[in-house]
Amino acid sequence: MTGNAKSCTSFKFPADIIANTDHLGDFLFAGRKNLETVLMPATFGSGPDAELKNNIFLNCENLKCVEFPVTCKAVTFDANLFENVINKDFYVKGPQFANDNQSPAGPRKFTWDCKMNDGSPVPYMYKD
Repeated sequence: MTGNAKSCTSFKFPADIIANTDHLGDFLFAGRKNLETVLMPATFGSGPDAELKNNIFLNCENLKCVEFPVTCKAVTFDANLFENVINKDFYVKGPQFANDNQSPAGPRKFTWDCKMNDGSPVPYMYKD
């Protein structure tokens, strides 16, 4: 984490912190208006049914990037996950394909319906 909790601009989970879990805290980053980048844990979404809760980025309006490691292929989330983001340059970065190497990875697929605060779509950048 860069800076104290309120002024944090970048957050990277330790590589092994979330082994074998299916969700992260619902308000984990809520209210962090200075938060710009989040690198999700490598083990999150490596199994089935990993879900990002709707309020995890509540009022994180200045996010620039949420990145999913290539191992995070089964993550799901609602279309309103990034509705508080006002940064026009915001994007999600993650794997292109699921474990079968044919169907879209979870973060990619669930980003298709996401909208930012102004109603614009959330861009997705392939990592692999």
